[in-house]
Amino acid sequence: MRTPRGYASIIVTILVLATSAYFGTIGQKSVFTPETSRSQLKEPTGPTTPPTEQSNTVQVVVPATIPTEPNQEPQEIDTSVLPQRKGAGGEYIVKRVIDGDTIELEDGRKIRLIGVDTPETVDPRKEVQCFGPEAKEFTSNLLTGQWVRLETDVSTTDKYGRTLAYLWRDQVMVNDLLIKEGFARLLTIPPDVKYVEQFKQSQESARVQQKGLWGECTDE
Repeated sequence: MRTPRGYASIIVTILVLATSAYFGTIGQKSVFTPETSRSQLKEPTGPTTPPTEQSNTVQVVVPATIPTEPNQEPQEIDTSVLPQRKGAGGEYIVKRVIDGDTIELEDGRKIRLIGVDTPETVDPRKEVQCFGPEAKEFTSNLLTGQWVRLETDVSTTDKYGRTLAYLWRDQVMVNDLLIKEGFARLLTIPPDVKYVEQFKQSQESARVQQKGLWGECTDE
């Protein structure tokens, strides 16, 4: 038979176990920790917004002077401006066109094209000849501000001190082009006859097709 002291001991043990179980359950359900602030326990009052990630993209500003539309008209290029490429060895810049068959280089030399004769426009002893302005304009549009290469023949200068040369722009011989398109006639002055046969064929072609001065000038 148990004594009152024994019953009291059992009751105290039960109370201790019950109390431990009760507070242990509360501890497991609690989300409050020393590392958690009270503001973090409040329920959100509105929709949450995910954190914004900082972008490393750099915005590029396009200047208004650069066309941005695919169908935008390109700006007209001023052909009088010197080309931006560097000339190859033996090439020179054409400063100006004096006449259809005479030019001046940037270094001051005047070049008379061999084997051709365009109608006069600047000779003070003569009136402006038929198709002369057109020939000068053609040569000017073709050569002003452009890199050219000189090819010599037997003679180096004429009686006026001008350099005699066959003039090349890229792969085109300007002397022959002037004859072929009817802006000049063949002018053969020996001993500079390196391309005379080629020039004869070009002149016959222009004459048959009535190109340039052959179709416009009745005295030709």
